[in-house]
Amino acid sequence: MTRHPKIVFFDVMGTLFDLAPIEDHLVAAGLPPALWNPWFTRTLRDGFALAAAGTFAPFKEVASAALAGLATDMGHKIDPQKLATVVGGLAEMPAHPDVRASFDLLRGAAIPIVLFSNSSVESMRKLITGAGLADYPQALVSIDEPRAWKPRPESYRFALERVETDAADAAMVASHTWDCHGAKQVGMTAAWVRRRESYPNPVMAAPDVSGDNLIAVVRQLLEA
Repeated sequence: MTRHPKIVFFDVMGTLFDLAPIEDHLVAAGLPPALWNPWFTRTLRDGFALAAAGTFAPFKEVASAALAGLATDMGHKIDPQKLATVVGGLAEMPAHPDVRASFDLLRGAAIPIVLFSNSSVESMRKLITGAGLADYPQALVSIDEPRAWKPRPESYRFALERVETDAADAAMVASHTWDCHGAKQVGMTAAWVRRRESYPNPVMAAPDVSGDNLIAVVRQLLEA
């Protein structure tokens, strides 16, 4: 059952910020632009594998290793400086066009916003500052602190504790069904926005609300 949230958490990469422009950084490094999708997928795979094994490495390290490995597998050479430039480009992506209006809806309803990501606080701060959104979030929470990648349950519990909120009072908004699934395992309301992912994985817990854009999703949460 969907509950009216007292606070809303947002995933960052892919959900709030469009990753497609990373293609330009790949091209500048001499790599094919289509590499960005398998690179991001491999980064998540490796981060999840670390989490499943009970170990940890920060997003930037995992993303760098994933890109180097994938480029090598595909017969490309990339020097460390160019690799670092590509990975750094992930903190320079544009916000999706529906983000500001969604944040305004929550601000108008006096509901706090928290960004919660597998990336670092530094990266999140750079993204929201570049997009002119820095005055919206109440807090930025990274998995670097609990040292557990989402969707490990302890990462969500840490985020809730950080802002002193019960899971029953919180919603998690994400464009990844695995993130929605993780949030539901700890009792949060899950809200899924369809971005690149459009098929709700049936082996995972169904989100409580879903929509084709953030505005539709946020409105459903406010109407609950």
